[in-house]
Amino acid sequence: MISLIASLIAILQFAGIKDVNDLLHDMHQIFASTAKVLPLNISSPPCGFLTSGGELSAIGYSNMLPLLYSCNHADELIMQTDGNLVLYEINDAGSGIALWASNTVGIVDPYVTVQSDGNLVVYDISGTPHWNSATQGNPGDQLAVQNDGNLVLYSASDHILWASGTTNQF
Repeated sequence: MISLIASLIAILQFAGIKDVNDLLHDMHQIFASTAKVLPLNISSPPCGFLTSGGELSAIGYSNMLPLLYSCNHADELIMQTDGNLVLYEINDAGSGIALWASNTVGIVDPYVTVQSDGNLVVYDISGTPHWNSATQGNPGDQLAVQNDGNLVLYSASDHILWASGTTNQF
């Protein structure tokens, strides 16, 4: 399902539609209202986690996921096409509030990755970093979108390396 959505986003962007985040959000609402769960495909990481080497992209490449959900689907992390990495809480009506953002608006073709050295980094298409968690030196870590609305980067031994410090408000 995610790969289908990513393919549709790539087609729309190729056709010149610049802001697909609204479209993606609408598609999520349609799927969420009918299934209550937007399943990740088999090759995707478990819900709520982005492991070392994983990437989220706003441009919908087939090997990157445009968003990551908490396991209860109340929170989602989105790499927006405007360059901002944003954690949203979604209420039952489908509207959401931003809990945290990287404040990287304006970068071209952004993506975020959990690097093999343990650093969470937002890059532009040229590979220039625009934000990072300053957690290098911790290989094997993983980013978690928790059910309580907190975005947390855990070490391989489950110690907290970085956290957004946010909690659900709905």
